[in-house]
Amino acid sequence: MKGKLFLLVALALTSSMAASVQADTGNMSIIVNGEYTSTDTPPVIEGEQTLLPLRPILEKLGATVEWNEENRTVTCILGEKRASFAINSQIMDTSHGKVTLNVPAKIINSRTMVPINAISEGIGAEIIQNNEDNTVIINYDEEDMPYTYQTVTENITENDRTILTITTEYPVIKGDKYKALNEYIEKDALSKTAYYKELYSKELSEHMPISEDIDTSNWSVDLYYDIATLTDKLVSLYITESSYLGGAHPNTLARGITYSLTKEKPLRADDLVENAYEKAKAGVKARAEEKPDDYPFYEDSFSFDADEFYVTNNQLVFLIQQYEVAPYASGIMEYVMNI
Repeated sequence: MKGKLFLLVALALTSSMAASVQADTGNMSIIVNGEYTSTDTPPVIEGEQTLLPLRPILEKLGATVEWNEENRTVTCILGEKRASFAINSQIMDTSHGKVTLNVPAKIINSRTMVPINAISEGIGAEIIQNNEDNTVIINYDEEDMPYTYQTVTENITENDRTILTITTEYPVIKGDKYKALNEYIEKDALSKTAYYKELYSKELSEHMPISEDIDTSNWSVDLYYDIATLTDKLVSLYITESSYLGGAHPNTLARGITYSLTKEKPLRADDLVENAYEKAKAGVKARAEEKPDDYPFYEDSFSFDADEFYVTNNQLVFLIQQYEVAPYASGIMEYVMNI
């Protein structure tokens, strides 16, 4: 989902595992730091997601990749940044916490493929997908990045034992003109961190003491603020809030902040496209009627919350939460319209 920033991990691996793909992307070009990158396996489209073979990208970026045959996991290391995932898994572990991929990592034509939106959460690369000229542009230069990330960590403990760790990462954009926005982002991030700490402190207290037989080492809440658009007039963030307290998978919510630098305030979707929410709602309804098997949970009462969108590539991307219209395996779905 998204032609925006996201994680970087994966390696072209040898395997006979098959994958179900709806279409390939023809002659899509991949440009890494200004250079065209050739691939022996072209990008493919599965549903609404573009998947890339990442070996050539990793080589261009200078990442180190490790493959664990026993548990079929890939680990990527670039400087101090690390990200890893298992084949056919939708969960990725990064140095800033767990991330939910829109579709699982998989092997296609003996190459490991990941969704395009997986390329910046791990290393902070910028990704631009240009559908008009069929290109994917990937830029990464840590020193030239126009922002840094601030990390906040809170723990919920029982005696000396950490039960749950809450980690929040949010950007601090360089430049005086972003001062008001940075203050807004920080306030939002700290408020959300405090909210989750209060929520889970209360819930977990009802179950304490928690048995030593229960492994809580990977219980976490991870909040990540990802920059989708950064201009001198508008900044848009894509935010994931992922909670894991055991079980098969984490629960993830997605939302956005789109901020006008000229007005120094957050925007609603209707500020960018007239009647955007109603148009998006009608668009999702039309999809559900056309392909009911893809939207089995859809009901006419479906609607978008005010912050369930972000902006990228001059498009409004509306976010449909897990379970709202489809099962968990469908991930966080999107409805896109041009601005």
